[in-house]
Amino acid sequence: MSIRFLFQEEYDLEANYLLKGFAVSLEIAKRGKPFTDGEYVKDCFIRAAEELFRDFKNKAEIMKKIKDLPLSAKTVQDRTAKMSTNVTHMQVEDIQLASALSLAIDES
Repeated sequence: MSIRFLFQEEYDLEANYLLKGFAVSLEIAKRGKPFTDGEYVKDCFIRAAEELFRDFKNKAEIMKKIKDLPLSAKTVQDRTAKMSTNVTHMQVEDIQLASALSLAIDES
């Protein structure tokens, strides 16, 4: 096993962990809920996980991952802003790559 593989595996785990936080932030943003709901979602997740994983051998590991998931209002706000910036960037990039562009404008 090479050092590169070890670092790549660690990077993949960290990236995967970050994606979970973004997934929660996306759901909060899609529903137009306050950023503080991240903390509420985390509390609900912890309570449900205590029952769902009661008989799992790795329950402590699962609970630690849930508790370590950063979902403060500031974190949810930052992730929502990053997702918004990314969508805008992708739209601009797609428009620049388009061979033709059509606009429809109404009176309103």
